[in-house]
Amino acid sequence: MARSSGDPHAVICDAAEYALGQLLADPDVARARYALVRTVPSLRDREILSIRRYELLFVQYLRRTVPEGDPDLAAGFAAAVVAVHNAAHREWLSGDSDISPESLGVRVRRIAARFREPDSNRAAGGHVIAVRFDDGAPRGHVLARLAELLDET
Repeated sequence: MARSSGDPHAVICDAAEYALGQLLADPDVARARYALVRTVPSLRDREILSIRRYELLFVQYLRRTVPEGDPDLAAGFAAAVVAVHNAAHREWLSGDSDISPESLGVRVRRIAARFREPDSNRAAGGHVIAVRFDDGAPRGHVLARLAELLDET
């Protein structure tokens, strides 16, 4: 993240995708690790601390790269990304979802759109985005495309 120069929120979304990709790279190890962490209290506590460190890392990154940003929005965004990542991981582990890093990316970018602070230049000029989708278009596709369009404006 430190070497990234793009939109800080997108960088964090990319980091969440990457982390999930690493977990999914070896499904047997991921499932065994999850089972072990669930049954050993000290490992579970360590996992909770590790998750908290990721959240703090994201907050610190946002505060450093968007110093004029609202610290509460930075904390909320970081917590939301970590929560969505963990929920997706648990869904995959339980077999309830065929999650991929890309589908997690759609989910966290949807969250990012809700936390992004308005850019004063954009707010002053105002933009209208008109989009047409087929009635049967998958919701994830629509949301991902809208997020892309919003990032371009």
